[in-house]
Amino acid sequence: MVQKAEQERRNTAGRRFIGITMGCPVGVGPEIILRFFAEQKFTGRFIPVVIGDIGQLQHCARELHLALDIVPWMPDVAVADGKLLVFELNAGQMLEDVRLAVHDSVPIR
Repeated sequence: MVQKAEQERRNTAGRRFIGITMGCPVGVGPEIILRFFAEQKFTGRFIPVVIGDIGQLQHCARELHLALDIVPWMPDVAVADGKLLVFELNAGQMLEDVRLAVHDSVPIR
């Protein structure tokens, strides 16, 4: 287990993450992204992270018969090559964050 974590850390050394939004969950965005990732290997300077609904991406991949390892991703978490990383947006949490930001903001006069 320790060796696997160390290998995953080395896979990201010197590489940066780049976010790609999946678009509308019921539009063509998920299909385009999944077909693209099914045909590409990413070993360059960037590690792509899809921003969107992981459940919708997994459902779409099953419907398209694409064998992709779609996994959730969070900043500062080691990653393994060959996985489609997804940063899932949580609408409820986003609303709570906005509410707290508004509550804690200082009015400008």
